[in-house]
Amino acid sequence: MKTFSNYCGCGDCRREALPAGWLRVALRLNPKFILSIVAIAFCASATGTPLLDRIAFIESSNRPAVIGDGGKARGLYQMHLAAVLDCGGTRTDWLNLTNKAVADKFASIYLAKIRSQMVKRGVSNPTDAQLYLAWNLGVGGAAKRGFNPANAPAITRKAIAKL
Repeated sequence: MKTFSNYCGCGDCRREALPAGWLRVALRLNPKFILSIVAIAFCASATGTPLLDRIAFIESSNRPAVIGDGGKARGLYQMHLAAVLDCGGTRTDWLNLTNKAVADKFASIYLAKIRSQMVKRGVSNPTDAQLYLAWNLGVGGAAKRGFNPANAPAITRKAIAKL
């Protein structure tokens, strides 16, 4: 039976495995995606991950109403519309990222997707610095830099140093 730490984006969660009934249902639908979402929903941390807490501090100084990047990034995690859409959200969800609960939901899903994409690209256990690099530049941008934070632009390296 799989445990939450195997699927949760935080990697720090120490919750026990899903009850057998939930696991059977989830495995029939879409194993990795369903288990990731359920794990995030039950994660012990308030936002889903300690890393997300640090990302919120770096990106917005923990201010939910921040709109940055010329209006392209919103909320605690400074997420762009494309990231929200990639997580199954809508433009309305993106506009509501100034609501902490909405921002936490999409940030948790997005971080799990980033982690999953990195694993598919050969980074079996991404570090927080590598995850933030992909958060900031996109997985493709991080891949172009070999998932090496030392190859990031100066401003991103400064942010990674704050992790």
